Amino acid sequence: MTEATESARLEAAGELFYEGTFRVGVDVQPGTYAVEQASAGCYWARLDETGETIDNNFVEGASRVEATISASDYSFHNEGCGQWRKVG
Repeated sequence: MTEATESARLEAAGELFYEGTFRVGVDVQPGTYAVEQASAGCYWARLDETGETIDNNFVEGASRVEATISASDYSFHNEGCGQWRKVG
């Protein structure tokens, strides 16, 4: 399987995503996700159904950033981080 095909499969399964806001259980699946070589200014937030922050982090560039999305989260938002891939 080519890397492009694998990436498309993971995106369709909600296990690979990029910048934006994603509904948990619909657009993205619960689990632990990582970004390798996060950009300076990477921000992520786990949100409840009212848009309130459950947990968040602002990263000024790192070799690896991880976030665990819970099944009870309503959505996950991120900006300027890069590609998130499910690792657990």
